[in-house]
Amino acid sequence: RRMVKSALALLVLVVTPTTALSLTLTPLLRAPARFATRGPIAVAKVTDDDVEAAVKKAEDSWAAALAAREIADRLSSDAEEAAESAGITSEAASDKLNDAAKFSLSLLSSSTEAMDKSLEATQLLSDAVEAAEEAERLEEIAQNALDASEAALTQHLIDFPEAADDDD
Repeated sequence: RRMVKSALALLVLVVTPTTALSLTLTPLLRAPARFATRGPIAVAKVTDDDVEAAVKKAEDSWAAALAAREIADRLSSDAEEAAESAGITSEAASDKLNDAAKFSLSLLSSSTEAMDKSLEATQLLSDAVEAAEEAERLEEIAQNALDASEAALTQHLIDFPEAADDDD
């Protein structure tokens, strides 16, 4: 404690003018006492229930990540189909436009249809990208939960070595 007071006093002397020394030093010397612990620090052991809760959280996280990945894959497939359809419609509209002797409203209609399908494909692709990003985020959370459950199991076996013998 004397070393801490000396270090704090030195710090205050370097940082503050000597006239403010007594005002600045007093709160610094009292602060460590407020946070000091009395007696030994209790460390909680990792119980069976803790391990089960960690494993359950990891399983639930992976289930959510899998569901998100399936949605992303479905949206990606839908976007691919919509893009193919838009391409076919666009080609047909282009062929009509090239074959026409003069411009007509039906040509405008087929061009509008091609444009609408292209916009739909773009929206589906955007949704698929967002869903894939969400799936990646959930997969990262799930991996962290899995790592935490493995760490909890390891710590449980350290805290309760007899638990390893019970499994044999």
